[in-house]
Amino acid sequence: MKFVDNNNAEVKLKPAGNLPGYEISISEDVIIESPLSNPFFQGLKGINILQIPKKIKGFRNNSDLQQLLDPIKINTGIKSILQEGEFVLFQPNNEALTICKLQGSTQLFKTGEDISPLLVNYGLHDAKLKKDMVIGTVIVLHAII
Repeated sequence: MKFVDNNNAEVKLKPAGNLPGYEISISEDVIIESPLSNPFFQGLKGINILQIPKKIKGFRNNSDLQQLLDPIKINTGIKSILQEGEFVLFQPNNEALTICKLQGSTQLFKTGEDISPLLVNYGLHDAKLKKDMVIGTVIVLHAII
């Protein structure tokens, strides 16, 4: 098992302090927009309560709302090269994500696949993630076949 970057150069990851795995950080600055930045909500500014029924007509078919809570793929720039029967489990750093009002989930990645976790912003403001921020831990596991 080893980890490589986008240029297939081997990368040494820092061991995680709280789990038996390795820390994963972001490879570039990322801004994850708040749901309130959605164009649908921008159109609600300055309307009165009597205009709301007209404004939400076709609410379910609104294309802007179809993407409201779509997860954003975060680029870490890391791939795992695994042996037969191994896989990578990504566990988000809940403390860091809670501060930013983000939701992440445990995800599985196979050999050669970019470790790109999905995050959702549930806060009232855009979340600004800085390069090299630790967003989670990867744990290499062996499948029982």
